[in-house]
Formats: sequence, structure tokens, C-alpha cells
Amino acid sequence: MWVRAFSISSPTTSDRVPQNQNKLLRSLHHELRSDPRRAFSFGVTVDGTKLCVWLACRIALFKFTSIDWFEVCRHFAPMSFLS
Repeated sequence: MWVRAFSISSPTTSDRVPQNQNKLLRSLHHELRSDPRRAFSFGVTVDGTKLCVWLACRIALFKFTSIDWFEVCRHFAPMSFLS
């Protein structure tokens, strides 16, 4: 499984966020339309430090709650040195 659709927007271009999300939705739709065997497709949008995961399947589109990925990385980085 691969993440095929990916969209990044910088904090200075927040007016382009809806445009980037539309590109992501078109990409997810194209992935599902082009391969009839594909059951679902993941997408990711990054807006500054906010990361949001999208899941598109044949029936519905789900947008998960945005997380601050700098905060998440800050908590998991010290744990990686423990092993």
C-alpha cells in the first residue's frame, strides 16, 4: 500500500489550502477510478505543521482530525533512542 496523493501548503499561502485539497481529492478519485480492483486510497495534506490523513473508498471519503506533527515527533523522538 502506498500513499499516492500528497499535498503541501506553506503557512504563508493559506489561501491556497482549499485549492490543494481539491487537487488531493481529484488525485484520490483518479486512483480509485483508474484501478477497479483498488478498494481504498490514502492521501495526506500538510499545512505548515498540521498533518491530515484522508481515506477514500468506493463508498465514502473520510478526513481524519488534523494533528500537529512537530508535537508528535517531539514526543516519539526520545523513545527511538531507548532501543
